[in-house]
Amino acid sequence: MYFLPVLLTYGILMLQTSIRNNNICSGAIFKRDTQGSSGFTIVQTLIVLAIIVVLATVALTGIIGNTELNQVQTAMDSMMLEKKLAAVTAVTIPTNDMSKFPDAANPLYPNFFRNAQTRGLYTCSNTGQVSQVIYP
Repeated sequence: MYFLPVLLTYGILMLQTSIRNNNICSGAIFKRDTQGSSGFTIVQTLIVLAIIVVLATVALTGIIGNTELNQVQTAMDSMMLEKKLAAVTAVTIPTNDMSKFPDAANPLYPNFFRNAQTRGLYTCSNTGQVSQVIYP
């Protein structure tokens, strides 16, 4: 799946070269152009660079983006399972204080979450579904 953008980019580059040399109809689309310029143009290089940046952004967002949210949700699930809670107090005001989240009677910190403060702000529903409001 990841080779598809590279293959499309190569096809676009070959098509641009053939159109530029007016040999798209002469059957020379797959022949190397030995006359004229060698190498890639700035536009071709920028297209390839843009595709690489988009792929890297998608990959890194999936890997790094929600790790803290996943940790908070896992801590909430563990706390509800261990204490046999079917519901918790809904938190509607975003907070990063895990010593009072979801409430002072059943906090995530220190037993279920290792940090008292988080980088992001979180809310939760009464069923324990955690949502990240702001991630700095």
